[in-house]
Amino acid sequence: PVQLTETDGYEIAVKHRLDLLHEIDRFEDSKRKVKVTANTLKADLNVFADASLVSEGPTDYAKFDLNKYRAGAGVQLNLPLDRLRERNNYRASLINFERQIRSLSLTLDDVRNDVRQGLRTLEQVRQNYQIQQNAVELADRRVEIAPLLLQAGRAQIRDQLEAQTAQFQARNALTQALVDYHVARLGLLINIGKLETGQDHFWTRDQPISKRGDAPATPGAPKDDEVIPPEKLFGK
Repeated sequence: PVQLTETDGYEIAVKHRLDLLHEIDRFEDSKRKVKVTANTLKADLNVFADASLVSEGPTDYAKFDLNKYRAGAGVQLNLPLDRLRERNNYRASLINFERQIRSLSLTLDDVRNDVRQGLRTLEQVRQNYQIQQNAVELADRRVEIAPLLLQAGRAQIRDQLEAQTAQFQARNALTQALVDYHVARLGLLINIGKLETGQDHFWTRDQPISKRGDAPATPGAPKDDEVIPPEKLFGK
């Protein structure tokens, strides 16, 4: 069982899912743009000043006379009399801000739904795996009992073959249930933004495995028929 609640998974997703973080950044940018465009509607007073030195010769830029300088200062006042373009920009920023609010709300709802559905799916496939385990145990007992019933004359060869077929099918179903569980687990990690795709966490082999009849594989690499246990492949 995964010790993760819907609320905890949602909080992890908000902090780590890149698509959600990108949507949050877009929302913050639209909010800042509203403040910037609103500021352009106000009157502004600009104060400016400048100063320069004159060189001694016409081309001697290494020597300056500190007593020969030129300075200037001024004030510029812009009154909000004609701000049609600024007003339109402000209204456009408000519309974009409201659009980003709706977009962020929808994204947050989708993330919460992804986490909720991921947890439910993972629990369902976990229970299905347990059911398939019980089915394999039952099929194994049927295979063990079938020869005894055959010797006692209470069963036929067909019954023994059917028990073996049922055992084979049950084991295949158990393997499929295990695969489904890990697929659901990886999907949940994607939903909360915590799927580690580094070499040590995700990939199972460093070197390609040679086929039978080809040159020997790299020393230490798994053989073609080697079964990698789930706890080593996916982690505990």
